[in-house]
Amino acid sequence: MRTIVYIDALNLYYRCLRNTPYRWLDPVALADTLLPNDQVVAVKYFTAQIKALPHDPAAPTRQQIYLRALRTIKRLDLQDGFFMRRKKFAALAIGKVGEGFGRQELLRARLLQLALKGSGLLTMKSDPVPRIQVWKTEEKGSDVNLASHLLVDGRDGIYEQAAVISNDSDLAWPIDYIRETLGIPLVVLNPSRHRNRRLSPPGTPYRAIKEADLAASQLPLVVTDAKGKIHRPAEWAQPKKH
Repeated sequence: MRTIVYIDALNLYYRCLRNTPYRWLDPVALADTLLPNDQVVAVKYFTAQIKALPHDPAAPTRQQIYLRALRTIKRLDLQDGFFMRRKKFAALAIGKVGEGFGRQELLRARLLQLALKGSGLLTMKSDPVPRIQVWKTEEKGSDVNLASHLLVDGRDGIYEQAAVISNDSDLAWPIDYIRETLGIPLVVLNPSRHRNRRLSPPGTPYRAIKEADLAASQLPLVVTDAKGKIHRPAEWAQPKKH
């Protein structure tokens, strides 16, 4: 069956690639591995270029090496979003949702307030829960781009079957529309350990991505393009340690 695979790259990375030796992944090989009985005519890979982090300033360089390697792969269509990073105050995670705060929790909040007093990193405002300043990093565009491509390609009859690599519940409506309104088969290839029943209710095509699938879908250690050789980042040879 003529199939296009739509990959939510960030979701795939955080759900089953991060801190593993499988980050040098060939997305087309993964699609072929997961769908051996189908004709995968294209893989659309929705990603965003990251920014340097205080604890990992070389992260953008590694990503650029990887993206350069991905551009050598036939049947792969890279689609770029972008990251936005800003500082914001967020409530400290104390207490339980829908419940009040106990004495111990409020005491810890007060001690934290005293410890960070004058630093500008914490505020109590009118809420008894401290609000601490954090970096908020958000990927913009990728999920919307994926949903848009999935819907437009389906409407235009570009594929006989679609496959989505993600477990992001925001994709539930577009997936339902493809299946129920357009009547086109769609299989969810889940990068998470747990099945998201909003994306793949019982009885719908579904497969979980396993470690063996990732291991079988790696790029060669050295890839060549018009500019020369591209080597897998040394840090990706082994799981990252914290």
